Amino acid sequence: MSSTELAGLRRRIRSVRRSLRRQLDESQGSWSGLSASCVRQALLVYVWSQAKTPRHALDAAAAYLSRAAPLVIAQVAVSPKDAFSALLAATSAALIARLSTDPPAYELCQACDFIIQYLLHDWVRSQNVEYGVAPTRQQLVRQALHFVPDGLPEAVEKRVCLPFHGDPPSQRTYLKRFRKAWNRRIGTLPITVSLPIHVLQEKAYSFYRWANCIPPESILVNMDECSLAMHVEGCRGTVLRSVRGAVRASLNTQRSRMTLLASVSTDVGFNAIIPQVLLANKTQLPIKFMKTLDPAITDRLKIWRGATAWNTASFMCAYLHLLHERWQSYSPGKPLTLLFDCAACHLHCSVRILAKTLGLQILVVPAGATGTLQPLDAYIFRTLRCEIRRRWTQTKSEAAEGVVSREAWLRVMATAVEAVLAHRDWGRAFEGTGVTKQQSCISSHTLKALQWNECPKIPAGRPSVGQASCMFPSRGAGSGNIE
Repeated sequence: MSSTELAGLRRRIRSVRRSLRRQLDESQGSWSGLSASCVRQALLVYVWSQAKTPRHALDAAAAYLSRAAPLVIAQVAVSPKDAFSALLAATSAALIARLSTDPPAYELCQACDFIIQYLLHDWVRSQNVEYGVAPTRQQLVRQALHFVPDGLPEAVEKRVCLPFHGDPPSQRTYLKRFRKAWNRRIGTLPITVSLPIHVLQEKAYSFYRWANCIPPESILVNMDECSLAMHVEGCRGTVLRSVRGAVRASLNTQRSRMTLLASVSTDVGFNAIIPQVLLANKTQLPIKFMKTLDPAITDRLKIWRGATAWNTASFMCAYLHLLHERWQSYSPGKPLTLLFDCAACHLHCSVRILAKTLGLQILVVPAGATGTLQPLDAYIFRTLRCEIRRRWTQTKSEAAEGVVSREAWLRVMATAVEAVLAHRDWGRAFEGTGVTKQQSCISSHTLKALQWNECPKIPAGRPSVGQASCMFPSRGAGSGNIE
C-alpha cells in the first residue's frame, strides 16, 4: 500500500470516529447531563459484556451509569436500569454495530476493566454468601482472567490483562484498587452454625414457650463451659518494625486447656456467691502444687481436678450440689431454674435425677441455637475473654522474663472471672436473648438473627413431644427427657 493510500485510509478512519462521536452526542437526547465519554463507556460496557453475561449486560451497564453519573440519575428520578434502557432505545443500531467492530481503544480498555470488576464483585459475593469462602489473591486473579471479554483487539486485550500477568505486587495493587472501589476488604468470614432459618425460628418459638413458664420471682441461672488456654493468644499491640520479637511459650503450654464452668443469674446479689468452677486434669495442677496455692485464689474460683479437664456428668452432679448449697444459704424461698445447653454431660440421667431431687428446675437451650438464645454465649463470654486477655498481658509484661507461672495464671483467671461474672448485673443479657420478661425486651440483634421484624406473642407452655424433638439433638437426649 502506497503512502498516499495509507494517508487516505487514516483520514477515513478519523472521519468515521468523528461521525461516531457526533452520533453519540446527538443520541443523548434528554440526558444532557451525561458527557459523551460517559455515554460511550456505558454503551461499550453493554456491548462487550454480552459475550460473558448476556443476561446481565443491562445490569452491568446500569451499574456503570449509576457509579459514573449518580447525580444525573438522581435528577431524572428513575432507576439506573430504566435510565440506560431509555438511552439504549435512543441509540441507532448502526452506532451499536460500530462500537462492536471499531471501538475507541482507550475507552474500550476502561469499559473492559469495569466489566471485569463488576463480574468479580458479583463472584466474590457469591463465594462469601453461598460457599462461605473468602477468595485469595490467586483465586481472584484466575477468575479475573476468566472474565476478560472475548474478541478484544490484541493490543486492548494485552493492556487489560497486564495487571493479572504481572508479579504479585502488581496484582495486589490492582486488587487493592478493586476492593476500594467496590467496598471490599481483606478479612475472614465468621463461623456460624448452618441452621436453616425456619428450623431456628421453630426452636426459638418452642424455647420461649418453655421459658415463659418460669415464675417472675424465680432465680434464673445460666451455666456454660468456657475453654481457657494456658497461653492466651490473639493479644494485639504495638510492634516495632526494626526489632523482631517473639512470644516464648512451650508447645505443652500452647496446647494446654482448662474448662471454666461459668455461671450468671438474674439476681445481682446471687451473682456474688454463685459458684464459678475451674476444671483441670491432675497433670496440669498436681496435688503438691495445689497444697501451696494461695487461698485467695481458691476463695474466688473453685478448682476441681479430675482425669480430664472437660466437663463430665460427675462434675455436673458436684456442681449441682454446690449450687444448691449456695441457693439455700441465699434465698431458699425463691425457686431456682438452671439454664444450660444440650451437651451430653448436662442431660445425663444422673444429672436430671439429682436436679429433680434438689428441687432445681431445668431449662434447656435448643441445640444449634446457643449463640442466639443463651446469655453467656450471646453477651458475656466475649467480655470475659477480653478481660482475661487484658489482665494476662499486664501480668506477662511485669513477670520475670515474661513467663507467667501457673499460680499467676490462676490469679488472672480468678480476678477476671470475679470482675466480669460476680460484680456485674447481667439481667440485660437474659432480657436481650428473650429468656425473661416474656420477650418484651428482646434485643434487635436477636430479632435479626431470627429474622423477625418483631417478636410474636408467644404463650407459656411446656413443649410438646414434637416440639421437643426439634429442640434436642438428633443423637443423645431426646424429647423423653423433658420431664
